[in-house]
Amino acid sequence: MRSMPTRRTQTLGLGIAGVVVFVGGFAFAASRPDSNEPPSASDGSPSAAVSPEPPTPAPSSELTTDPMRPHGDGMGGLGVTPRTEIRAGHVDRSTLAMTATYDADVRLEVRTGKLHVTATIVARNDDPEPIDRLELNTLATVLAATTLEGVTVDGEAVDASVDGQTIFVPLGGILPAGGQVRVTVAYASAIDDRTDGQQWLFARAGGYVELYRWLPWVSRAIRWPHPVGEAYVTPVSPAVRVRLRTNRVVVVGSTGVQVTGDPGVAGTDITLRATDVRDFNLIVAEDYRVATADVDGVAVRVLTRPGGLSANTLMDHARRSLPAYGANLVPYPYPSLTIAESAGAYGMESPALVWIPRSFSTADMRYTVPHEIAHQWFYSLVGNDQAADPFADEAIGDFMARDLMGLLRPSRCAFDHADGSVFDYEGPCYFETVYVRGSQLFDSIRDDMGSDAFWAAVRGYVESYRNKIGSTRALFDALDAATPLNLRPRIEALLPSVY
Repeated sequence: MRSMPTRRTQTLGLGIAGVVVFVGGFAFAASRPDSNEPPSASDGSPSAAVSPEPPTPAPSSELTTDPMRPHGDGMGGLGVTPRTEIRAGHVDRSTLAMTATYDADVRLEVRTGKLHVTATIVARNDDPEPIDRLELNTLATVLAATTLEGVTVDGEAVDASVDGQTIFVPLGGILPAGGQVRVTVAYASAIDDRTDGQQWLFARAGGYVELYRWLPWVSRAIRWPHPVGEAYVTPVSPAVRVRLRTNRVVVVGSTGVQVTGDPGVAGTDITLRATDVRDFNLIVAEDYRVATADVDGVAVRVLTRPGGLSANTLMDHARRSLPAYGANLVPYPYPSLTIAESAGAYGMESPALVWIPRSFSTADMRYTVPHEIAHQWFYSLVGNDQAADPFADEAIGDFMARDLMGLLRPSRCAFDHADGSVFDYEGPCYFETVYVRGSQLFDSIRDDMGSDAFWAAVRGYVESYRNKIGSTRALFDALDAATPLNLRPRIEALLPSVY
């Protein structure tokens, strides 16, 4: 079990001095390798970099792309405060069936770790039933000393509460099906300098500031802590915009692409934007070196620090992974991918961003970088309940990486079922059971079905659940429907609860 940090509460005021920031477009992926294959680490040949888009207004300005679109490319409904659609009543429920846009103002003191976030969420209830609260996920409440400074619903202050990684926002009534609400959440955090346990996900250490799931996001309540894996589930947002201001000259790795100014020119603050993503993460260092290349039409950006990982090695893994995965599935879903050296214990995925720890060897990177890139399809493009159903992204991601790199092998742990939640496993046998045995299962099915039929079925699953929440059952249903073979006995042997 990973230890929880000591919780402290205090109010932080952040002074923002002049800053210079160099940024491009970015993305994430993650895993949990074992001691021999830890989660996966410049001089990549430069080529086309991400072209900056026309400047967008500051977060406080009006945006004019209403109504919200499920998969649009603009910001939705973030204009003036809308007429409230909250009605009197109480239903004691929330929902994941929401379309939400996010607009955040972020101030960061790089060396002290003082962080201040004001996030505005415009959310539409796509559930056929009404709700009376939002459940927002953020690691700021469990991995930093965080003060919730204020929460409003349609401009009215509400009494929000925190339990673990969830902020509960009462709406003051019910939001009917199709109704829209505007929620603002402000918080201040003191980012710790430790990387033990799960602290590395939200830390300033060794010259890095790592902010994973800092942006409160529509989710469901999931308990904290969890011994292994990731315990999150989030719907896709059609539009996210983040204004980041720092007090030091930094290079930023992010889920978003820079949309104000020139990524190669110094500035005092930047605006980042992303579309069709499940979360939005950041990593910052003052001395990142940047290597860029066009890989299969994707603007790949590698961020490394002096004496750290080889940018050439990281870029080579991107060159190998992106075309292969795109050919088997669908093209990479984002305009850019950033692979960023990190201080953390493991590789970690985010949409369009991957963290690779500085301590990783070349052998570590051989598995972890392709695995984290595989998560751009499974977890990012096709979502899943990572807490209750980790097999749906970790096993197929492991198989994609091992198959690509010639690393398929038997499990090193005694047999166990692989259909548990992240709360059902401890230690390295989670990885050996869910990842490695999962890879073996997919490999045997692929061998029997034939590669073309296997990948066509998986591709059909991806297309059906693109920007939605998929599942292990839905993935195996797609495989089962694509072959006359009886796949169920071997699936049920490893995953008895699937059928």
